[in-house]
Amino acid sequence: MTRRLPRGPALALLLLAGPAAVPAPAVGVAAPKDGRPEVRSVTAVVGWDPATRTEHLILSVPASPGGPGFAILVPTPAEPKVEFAPGDVVGALAQLTAPETQKVRKRVFPRLGWPSLGGQPDVLPGPPPKPGGPAAPPAAKSETVPAGDPAKVAEWLAKAGYEADPALAAWLKSQADRKWTVTAVAVGGAAGSPVVRLTFPADRPVYPLRTVGAVAGSPPAHKVYVVSDGRYAGEAGGAPWAAAVAWSGPAKPEAVGPVVKAAEGSAPQNWWVTEFDDPAPGADEVVFAKAADQAAVARPPTVVYYLEDYPPAWVMNVLAAAGLVVVGLVLGRWLWRHRKAPAAASPPPAGPASAPGG
Repeated sequence: MTRRLPRGPALALLLLAGPAAVPAPAVGVAAPKDGRPEVRSVTAVVGWDPATRTEHLILSVPASPGGPGFAILVPTPAEPKVEFAPGDVVGALAQLTAPETQKVRKRVFPRLGWPSLGGQPDVLPGPPPKPGGPAAPPAAKSETVPAGDPAKVAEWLAKAGYEADPALAAWLKSQADRKWTVTAVAVGGAAGSPVVRLTFPADRPVYPLRTVGAVAGSPPAHKVYVVSDGRYAGEAGGAPWAAAVAWSGPAKPEAVGPVVKAAEGSAPQNWWVTEFDDPAPGADEVVFAKAADQAAVARPPTVVYYLEDYPPAWVMNVLAAAGLVVVGLVLGRWLWRHRKAPAAASPPPAGPASAPGG
């Protein structure tokens, strides 16, 4: 039986039976026969409601411009509620965790006769770009495909124009053995870069990290935001997750609005966001638990210098004008004193001397 989901980029739930308690490793990637996609980065939001033990997993996988389309296959321990999230879900968190901007004054000697440097308005960087962009336009009808064995999954992939390489086929069989659900989402091509949200019950918040399938290039870098009732830490492969904690701190409900909405009112009142960066993941999956250290973490501030004339340019202009006046007066006085005097009038020539008595 086929159950229709909301319209959106091509998506299917490949049901491999009921829930299980073990974590599912990796995310599958199915590529078309004529190309191997390059997945450079994955941004995820793991929203965890400890009261109801519900996870809200939001994934944003940008498509490579001009690259082939592909499908990502996300395993979950139970059949999820699937919907396409607005593109600003990740962007709002990126703005929340962005570094603060500090303005630092830098005094410079003004240049005489030129416009003031200090009179310029401060030019500060704008807000960080919003990853994910707007929700992708509808590309195909979405449907749920019951799959009792990996062969039916491969059949759906072939019908959608994808193929499962040997590694992906083995991965699909492992999910069937675990009796997990796999959600397939089309990325690239007509599907664009959708932001998909999966809501499902779980024992602990889990995030599949490794990529399995026909993927070109190096494994993608992962940025993961964990949104819950406090600071969380990750465990990968039985050891602490090596990802760096870029930011961790409390958040207002409006800052995590789309995640709060996904929780349908059952989420914690005091939200806390922790951002992890893993440029080279080496484990299958990450399991999260509340961290022993609940201290906040912030990025180093971004320092923006702005120029200020010192002394102020108007003072220098007044001094320059006064100096020119003084120089003019001194020069004028010197010229006046050293001007060339006109030649004196010569006396009239003396006439012939008159004879005495004559």
